[in-house]
Formats: sequence, structure tokens, C-alpha cells
Amino acid sequence: MCEIQFVIGKDLNKYTIDEFLNLLHSGSYGNADATGIFGEGGVLLKWNTAFYKLPFERSQQVWKQLANSETRWLIGHNRLATQGSETLKKNNHPFRNDTCSVVHNGIITNDDILKEKYKLNYPEQTDSAIIPHLISHYFTDDTDEVQAIKLAMEKITGSYSIFVFMHASQNLYYLRNTGSLFEFMRAERSNGEVLIYGSTKSTSLSGIGAATMNGVFAMDSLRSRTKFTPSSGRIYQIVVPEMNIKEVASFTPKIGNYTYTAYGPAQSGQGNIWAEATDTTKISKRQRKRQEQAQVREALKESDVDIQEYWDIIMDEMDYLSGLYAQNDNIDAAFQEAAVSFHDKSQTVVVENISEVLADQFDLYLRARKWYPQNTILTPSTKGTCNFTVQYKEVLTFVENNHSLKRDLAKLTEGEKITY
Repeated sequence: MCEIQFVIGKDLNKYTIDEFLNLLHSGSYGNADATGIFGEGGVLLKWNTAFYKLPFERSQQVWKQLANSETRWLIGHNRLATQGSETLKKNNHPFRNDTCSVVHNGIITNDDILKEKYKLNYPEQTDSAIIPHLISHYFTDDTDEVQAIKLAMEKITGSYSIFVFMHASQNLYYLRNTGSLFEFMRAERSNGEVLIYGSTKSTSLSGIGAATMNGVFAMDSLRSRTKFTPSSGRIYQIVVPEMNIKEVASFTPKIGNYTYTAYGPAQSGQGNIWAEATDTTKISKRQRKRQEQAQVREALKESDVDIQEYWDIIMDEMDYLSGLYAQNDNIDAAFQEAAVSFHDKSQTVVVENISEVLADQFDLYLRARKWYPQNTILTPSTKGTCNFTVQYKEVLTFVENNHSLKRDLAKLTEGEKITY
């Protein structure tokens, strides 16, 4: 997953730009493939390298360029590439067309399908590039810009945290779904200046204004700070003159592509594990289930990777999607008290004694079914824990829909060791 950094103020002074670039610098260590910045007045910068790797002279030039611009806000993107080579600047954020500019954190799983369905023509190879073109597709004389964003987002599947800047109106919007984290912080300085910062990592915002030291004590130079976590499925407009964020619309996110009919093993030379089979509308549910189980067995055989290895590939990705990485925690610690078992006959993964919050994330991305043992009496010691079951086909499909995980799968298939 990538990171997004943000700042807005009525007048961005050199100190504020310093703070923004510090956020960008910090986020570039873990997301080191590329860097991008954009703002008002045509501010647009891209590098196919981590920001921390830029020579000092180049970073000073960036600072001067931003300080001399007339933009009131800046959005930065630290990229961890999943699809589309970062060596080509066209594949790096921000993405823009005549309608809007966009930065995105997350993974979109149906970009190829949408590109073909709506006959969208663009050269970028990154999944994120679909966003401005899909918004442009819906932005017509009969549809206002907020409605266009809403319609586009209701077509996209995957995880996302997105800033959208509409060129004609100069309006800036933010939205997300459950799979991606973001937090805003409204800060007031002692001189009355108000700024709004934002970051994928809440811990990065804590350092804003807290650099002053008095002996062993860190002094907060801000008069006040208030944090706000946007809700999933809401479109927010960031209003510059009032230095405010307001909700302007809601939408229904599509977390994943859950249109499962029947699938068969890929033919020789195909890149996908799954290939759509013939019409199955006339067979019974029991027949369909047996057919799907046979296809899962065949897919595992073809890939020469067992289900536990698929599960291990997923666990690292769930560390990001669940947000544990941002809480100084990790997925392994969350599963320390849990029991995981694999049942080939029913083709299910059963996880027992796990946090309900984490189980909800597996429900979002893998359609996990939460359950409690029969005759369970919930007590303070058991409250907040549950069990869940995931079908093998959901595990395989999740990997198939994720470009970086498919690369890991290919390495395992070729006998290479995966390190996280």
C-alpha cells in the first residue's frame, strides 16, 4: 500500500511547506518506488524514486518551487508499486486528464474490466489511472461533478483512499472505503493561523508542531489540534476559504468482485489462474459447488502451490488492509492466540479465537463467515472475539485479483522463496 500526505492553509508559508515535505520524506522510506506532488496553479512534480533518495540540492529546489507557487494546498504521494513500472513517470501519481487530477492509495481490482467496458483509452498501466477517466466518463452536461464521482466510485472494486481535484470548479474532494486508512488534523497556531494536515499514518500527524524541546519535555507549539477520521462511503469537500471539511454526498462502495459463477483452470499460456467456464445457469447449487471445488483443486495443482502458502501470501497483505501496520502492531501478533486449520474436504480455512474487528476485515475482503461455538456464553473474557470460516476459492480469487500477490505466487510457483 502507498501513503498520501496533505496540507491546506489560506497561505502556505515556508514552515508549513517544511512540515509537508517532512511528512513526504517520512512516508518515502516504506514506500520507496516513486514520489508525486500536486497543488493549485499547475503544481505537478513526479520522480521515479523515493523522496528521501533525492539529492539535497534537488530537495531544496523542490522546496523553493513550492514556496514560490501560489497554491493553498499540497497533496503528496509515496508510491509502493503494484502494477505498472515506476520507472515510467506516466505510471506514477498523480494521474490527471482534462477533467480532474487524482491520487490514490490502495488497490483497484477491476480496472481492466472497466477500461474495456467503457472504452476508456489511456496509456498508463497503473490500476489507479482508471479513476480520473471513469469520473470523466460520467461527468456530462446532465451530471454534476459530485454525482460523477459518486457514480465512478460505485463501479470500482478494491480498496482506496482518494483525493480528487476537479479542474473546472477548482473544488477538492476526498473519499475512501473501509479498506484504506486516512486521518485529517485541524491545527491552530498561537498566531491564530489555521491549517489542516492529512496523512495515511496518524502517527505522522502527531509530530506536527511538537518539535520544540524544553529540557526533556516536548512542547506542543500548536494552540489546539483536532483529528478527524473520514467515514467510508462518504464524499467530503475540502473548502479552502472557510478551512473546513464538509460531507457533500454518500455512495455505496464495492469492496470486491463477488460475481462468482464457475471457473476453470487457465489454459496453457494464460496469466490467470481462473478462466471463465461455460454457462452454468442450468445446474443445481450442489452441482455448482462440486464443480467449483474441482476447479479449486485443479488450480492448486496447476500452480503447484498449496493452500497454506496461498494463505501466507494473503496474511502480509491483510496487515496493510486491516491497518495493523499503522498501529505499531502486525498481523502475526493478532493471530498469536488464534488457531488456524485447513480442511481440504470442505475447502475451508477455519480461524478460531480471533478479534471480531479483524474478522470483519476478512469478511470485507474474503467474505469470511463469523460464528461462535454452540452454547457459547459471552463473558468479559470472550467479548470481542469470535471464529470465522473462509472458502478456499475466496483465498485463491483474492490473490488472483491482486497484482503484487500474483507476482509472489509466480515466485512460489518457480520455487523462489518469498520474504516479507
